[in-house]
Amino acid sequence: MNKMSQITDEYLKDMAMKHYMAVHTFFSDDARRAYFATPNSKTEKEWGQMTNAVKGAKCRQTWTGTEEFFFCHWEAESEEAIHQAIRYFGVDKYHHTALYQMHQFVSWYRNSDEIAPNPPLEDV
Repeated sequence: MNKMSQITDEYLKDMAMKHYMAVHTFFSDDARRAYFATPNSKTEKEWGQMTNAVKGAKCRQTWTGTEEFFFCHWEAESEEAIHQAIRYFGVDKYHHTALYQMHQFVSWYRNSDEIAPNPPLEDV
């Protein structure tokens, strides 16, 4: 069985989704404290399943420190789909979100044999 015959419709749909980096900046120190006051009771697997609940936007990774901002990696059909997911999860009351589409996604964790092309540059 060749690799192409193993590709499912869901895999093809996920490939069409774009990668975004989100910079979430808390509205205030009080908002930051309220966000972190909620205990985290989910495993990484449960968190991953939860983030698949919204059609068109899936949070894949998050990097959170204790400062006034944190970062997330999203796969989404559009920026609006990410904003809808953030509202769905109810965290829009804590922070502003700036989104940046990433045309190149390279990760040691994926351990892929794929060649990552350079991002397209617009004419200046």
